[in-house]
Amino acid sequence: MPAGFDAADAFLELCVRFPQAFVSLVAIPGVGTWLGASPEVLLTVNGASLTTMALAGTQRRPENQLLEEVHWGAKETLEQEMVSIYIRDFFRAAGVAGVREVGPRTTPAGNMVHLQTLFEVDLPEAARFSLANRVLEELHPTSAVCGMPKHKALAFILANEGYDRSFYSGFLGPMHIDGASSLYVNLRCMQLRENVASLYVGAGITAASDPDAEWRETELKAETALSVLHPRS
Repeated sequence: MPAGFDAADAFLELCVRFPQAFVSLVAIPGVGTWLGASPEVLLTVNGASLTTMALAGTQRRPENQLLEEVHWGAKETLEQEMVSIYIRDFFRAAGVAGVREVGPRTTPAGNMVHLQTLFEVDLPEAARFSLANRVLEELHPTSAVCGMPKHKALAFILANEGYDRSFYSGFLGPMHIDGASSLYVNLRCMQLRENVASLYVGAGITAASDPDAEWRETELKAETALSVLHPRS
């Protein structure tokens, strides 16, 4: 970790650099310190509505181009649609009707853009909180960070990935503040130790993936954390 690094300053800088993300700094004695800027909503409960999100497909944000003009390839489009299908199937299995779907659309996340589809439904309070619990139990880990089919993909990751994700790809966020809760998937994050910062990023792998392109995507995502890992003046 660079000399002069200050976690609180880095948190404030991330807030400025990534205004569309959920920026977090969490320090728990005996557990650790984590800093991150996540663009992915897992669950929002606000008023009468519940919202979740399909977010997949990544590219560097083009300069001097409107978001509506960004072009997406077949691989990214398929990747995003797979996550959307996963969420539609969840709502169908839960017997939830009247789900509003907006997207897919291009959404910014700092130096990147993603494909995003929002899913929102209005429900009475008891049904809304019951569904929120099912979102946490059944949608997480999301297909974007786990894979499909979920149970086989998770077993493969545990057997072959080769490292402990710890809090990476978990979820965090404010709960029951002014009647609202917002939980985000813990992406674009880093674990801070005394002299070391461990960065966590990932990429979505499909049959159409190119290994070099996927590696470049992880480098692009790592720029989020690397952008604040420098001495403060």
